[in-house]
Amino acid sequence: MVCVYGGSSPDGHICWRLWKAGCRNDNTGDTSKGKRGTIEEEKDFMFIVTDQDGASYEFDFDETPEGLDGGLAGDQVTVTYAGTVSEVDPFSGTILSVQKQ
Repeated sequence: MVCVYGGSSPDGHICWRLWKAGCRNDNTGDTSKGKRGTIEEEKDFMFIVTDQDGASYEFDFDETPEGLDGGLAGDQVTVTYAGTVSEVDPFSGTILSVQKQ
């Protein structure tokens, strides 16, 4: 599996980096990140997590990630993922797990 990381350089150019899953992400020294919050909406192909500051993040997937068993709307979870997620841009990456808190 190859992951894609997108970002911008200090001079405003868009940069894309590729790395093999399991290799280190140059920006964090790790391949995975976590987002903690409440599942606000859950569908067969996506779910939305809202953090304690009120920011909402949409995670979409092709295969149901580990721990996303359905019926989690309203529950506190930690989503572990490789890639990038933001409030305004679509999720780009792989969901590694969803853990109910």
